[in-house]
Amino acid sequence: MKAVNVKVLDVRKLTDVADTVVLFDGSLQGEVLTVDSAIFSAVVKTPPGAAPGLVSVTLSNSNGVSSLEAGYL
Repeated sequence: MKAVNVKVLDVRKLTDVADTVVLFDGSLQGEVLTVDSAIFSAVVKTPPGAAPGLVSVTLSNSNGVSSLEAGYL
């Protein structure tokens, strides 16, 4: 697994690590390592994928959900 920055999503309403969930391909949950609302950034450790290829990335918290199709390879 590697850590990736998911600033490609609309993350203007970030809260904190405990309130943030990031899914890859709709079901594989990444480990949220840091959230910095001041710079609109969340760093996430990606889960192992089932197969190679582009997958969607979805970030959700108590403020809503933001998704990017084909957002991670």
